[in-house]
Amino acid sequence: MKKMRTLLAHSPHELTCFPEISSDQAPNGQDSAAGAALPVSYDLATELHTTAVPPVRCIGLILLEASPSAYLGGTAGAGKRRTHERGGDLRRFYTKQHQAYCGIDLHARSMDVCLLHQDGEIMLHRNMTASPEPFLKAITPDREEMVVAVECIFTWYWLADLCAQEGIPFVLGHALSMKAIHGGKAKNDKIDAHKIAVLLRGGMLPQAYVDPADLRATRDLLRRRRYLTRKRAERLAHIQNPNRQYNLPESGQKLADKAHRDGVAERCADAAVQQSLEVDRALLECYDPLRSDLEWHLVKAAKQHHANTLSLLPTVPGIGKILSLVLLSELHDSQRFPSVQDFVS
Repeated sequence: MKKMRTLLAHSPHELTCFPEISSDQAPNGQDSAAGAALPVSYDLATELHTTAVPPVRCIGLILLEASPSAYLGGTAGAGKRRTHERGGDLRRFYTKQHQAYCGIDLHARSMDVCLLHQDGEIMLHRNMTASPEPFLKAITPDREEMVVAVECIFTWYWLADLCAQEGIPFVLGHALSMKAIHGGKAKNDKIDAHKIAVLLRGGMLPQAYVDPADLRATRDLLRRRRYLTRKRAERLAHIQNPNRQYNLPESGQKLADKAHRDGVAERCADAAVQQSLEVDRALLECYDPLRSDLEWHLVKAAKQHHANTLSLLPTVPGIGKILSLVLLSELHDSQRFPSVQDFVS
């Protein structure tokens, strides 16, 4: 005997369910076989209102994806890295467990140190002079199972070298990613040090690459060359400005070459314009030898550390002397990239 089920939806979030109505529940004892319609005298509305059935409510759920640290640490996806997948998170998070986590808000002359226990208890929170002696003295009781983290700013070199010398794990936080993660209205040195320690303890501290100590100076010198190159380009562009301002004919020569700069100022009739062009020319004559001497030192330093790689890189089409130096100093070791996509990004 076929049964009939009736459902009535009251609202998008509430659904009232009514019991199955069999033939023995039909009025006047009539059989509701397959294909048979209920008599008109059957009041369906009365049956629905008189049936006492509690409503069933639908509860909305918010699905949260596991944090990138879970994928890297192995708690999600069986520990598989997702950085090589299209659209994956390319940041690396420090997920190793320690007994103590030290977050440092470092400045040129001072630093705020926050030391957290594994269970989250603050064991030390102090502002001190930015030097090795007070730092090592402060962390002496807990330094055996401790990890140190600091934001990637220009003052981290000495702290990284000190931790390497003392055998303390050191983590360099990616400044831009850290700002996106723990940004807030309240911000000071004490709060920043505590947040760095909290991110480190929770496995949510995005890492930046710690360059070897013997290669940092060469990398900084190469970045200094970029500054000189930009200033030189600004002077070359400024020399070309009077040609457009006074609708002068093109000289037809590349002013990047020193031999082609003679007579550039004399092409303008105004004495003030001539003086301005002479200033640009004098600055270019200062930048050119400085940049050449700097490049010579860069090549010499690169040959000491990576002579074979430096000779092989220019054989790749599109890679010259300067780009070879950039690849060597900025990337250092290509094996630290898990995939080609990470390397290119």
